[in-house]
Amino acid sequence: MKKFAFVVLALLFIAGSAWATPIYQGNPYAPLGTGNSAFPDFNDPNFKGAGYYIWANNAARTSWSVRWTGREIDGSYGRYDWRGYVAYSVDGIDSLDMVLWEGNDGSASIMFSDMITFGQAKAGPHWDGFDFTVSGQGGDYLTFMLGSTLFDLSNLDRGIYLGADYEFVLDNVDSVADFAGSNGRQRQFEAAAPVPEPGTLLLLGAGLTGLGYIRCRKKA
Repeated sequence: MKKFAFVVLALLFIAGSAWATPIYQGNPYAPLGTGNSAFPDFNDPNFKGAGYYIWANNAARTSWSVRWTGREIDGSYGRYDWRGYVAYSVDGIDSLDMVLWEGNDGSASIMFSDMITFGQAKAGPHWDGFDFTVSGQGGDYLTFMLGSTLFDLSNLDRGIYLGADYEFVLDNVDSVADFAGSNGRQRQFEAAAPVPEPGTLLLLGAGLTGLGYIRCRKKA
């Protein structure tokens, strides 16, 4: 009976691992700022071409920016559709600002205080995107589900870049499972937001030290 239970638990663990959303483990901070002038420079040697560019505007990861462009690194470009959502693990998306959208080209909105949806966006050689802020505590996370006609199953090695050096997201995730949708037109991953600040970590460490001291005194 115990052996059977162990096998069942093992199978559940393997199944859960196989379908786990990739977790981004790099540093998404970039000093690019927010608003209409905040986007990667086409002339930056780190610029990767067409795709999504995402960064946190502060170390606490409570302020984020998402941008996308159809511009290729060689200067040619096409017009692609961009749509998707960003889901927060708790209710706490505080603000959303659309930036650089062309005319009536789609929309972005907050739903139920924990999700941003956007769609019908077309960015050719220029940039579209949005800025948003969240509130919460360490351990809360964002799930990015980003789609584009730029994507297909043959080019998993491009399309979503994070942080100051525009690191490709798959270079900094714990797995590639479920990164691409079945039709190849969407990419999904999670990122920690916010993270504990140094002062919070110091208080936590002090608390654990105090608990250890009390436990030792009781044993004595």
